Amino acid sequence: SEIEWKFVNDPASYKGKKWPDRFKEGTKEARKPRTQKELEEALKKKNKQLEEANCTVLQWPEFIAGILYTGPMYEKYNLVLRAESGVPFLISRRKALCGSNKYPTTIHGINSCVIKLSKLTRVNVLWRGSTGAKLPRSFFEEDKFGLKGGIEYGFTSMTTEQDQARHYAKGKASTLFRSRMGMVNRGAEMQDLSQYPFEAEILFPPLLGMEIVDTSVEGSSLLLNTSLSLNLMSETLDQVETKRFKLLQDTALNMEMEILRACMETDATNHGPAARFARSAFDT
Repeated sequence: SEIEWKFVNDPASYKGKKWPDRFKEGTKEARKPRTQKELEEALKKKNKQLEEANCTVLQWPEFIAGILYTGPMYEKYNLVLRAESGVPFLISRRKALCGSNKYPTTIHGINSCVIKLSKLTRVNVLWRGSTGAKLPRSFFEEDKFGLKGGIEYGFTSMTTEQDQARHYAKGKASTLFRSRMGMVNRGAEMQDLSQYPFEAEILFPPLLGMEIVDTSVEGSSLLLNTSLSLNLMSETLDQVETKRFKLLQDTALNMEMEILRACMETDATNHGPAARFARSAFDT
């Protein structure tokens, strides 16, 4: 985690010979750290796009959290979230990889980043490839409401590039998901933030619903056409801060009323020293 933080936010402080990467150093796919100036320019550019669209701009912590997700740290963040499903294997894996760290601040920052950037995303067909895992029965058998599918506890990465999805679907139990975004159900284009921009990643916040529309076989892969349902209860950091501020304001008002009421019970005129002191304590 420390190395990844330095890669994103402070590469000059890294004392290692080279950055860990799944691609060979020097290749076009290999990730490259950005300077502070490059980061500031990238944030400025993205916020200009948000302002032109009359949307809330990104805060620096959201921007950095979004970049962190696009590298190796995504596995830890998603393990923390997926372990909340109660599956013993995921809980054990989270403990082994993350210890007691659940990265709550970073995960909230990523979620907020995704919500804001999704307002800029152009609707398109998306792809996702996976291999080596068996889907639950709920993806193939209708429930009592006639629905098939499931909920992803973690973040969901998809791509506009079909070939990229096929790359991740190579191997046993090859599965391809195909979806189309809609007016509400849009993910965030992460290309400008991504450590691997060629992946053309579209990222969705946690608790994305995926309903199976139909299934077919394409080559050696199972193809699932899905309908997406975004978690509309997700909030940005700005919204959380506003709610917290309102809560504190209301708490202070209730405290003022309780103190004044108590003072009035001992000061019949409501003009005595106790009442005057109580009122002055809350004057702004």
